Amino acid sequence: MDLTSTMLLLGVLFADTTSHLCFKAASLPTSELGGFAFWLSLIASPFLWLGIGLFVIDFFLWVGTAWAERTLNEPLLYLVILFFAAAFAVYLMLLKTAPVGPVYAAAHLHLVTVLIISVLYFGEHLGRLQVLGAIMIFGGVIILAATEGHEDRSQPAQWRT
Repeated sequence: MDLTSTMLLLGVLFADTTSHLCFKAASLPTSELGGFAFWLSLIASPFLWLGIGLFVIDFFLWVGTAWAERTLNEPLLYLVILFFAAAFAVYLMLLKTAPVGPVYAAAHLHLVTVLIISVLYFGEHLGRLQVLGAIMIFGGVIILAATEGHEDRSQPAQWRT
C-alpha cells in the first residue's frame, strides 16, 4: 500500500471513529428526555453536527467526489438516503441508553447479512475465509453485547473525568 492510500485509510478510520463518538456524546444529555424534547436537545448539540460533518468527510474519503457527483442523478439514491436517515435515527435513539461499542457493532452486522443475501439472491459463492470472517464478526457482536450487560444501567452514561 502506498503512502497516499495509507493516509486515506487512516483519515477514514479517524473520521469514522470520531463521528460515532460524537454521536454518543450528543446522546448523553438526552438520556432522560423522551419524544420531541429528545430530538430538540439532540439537534441543538454541537457534537451531533460535528459527527455529521465528520461522517460526510468519511464518505467523501471513501468514494471520492467524482462518484458522488455521478450518483446525484440516480433516483433511487434519494430512497437510500431516506432509509439511511431512518436507520440513523434509530441508531441515535439506541445510543441514548446503550454503550457505543455493542450498538456500533450491531449496526454493522449488515456486513454479514449482505454476504448471506448475496449468496441466496445473487448466487455468489463464499470461500472458507469469508465464512470464517462472517462468523467472527457475528461472534464479536454477541461477545460485545454479552459483556456489556454486566454493567449497572440504572444511571445513564456520563463523561468520564
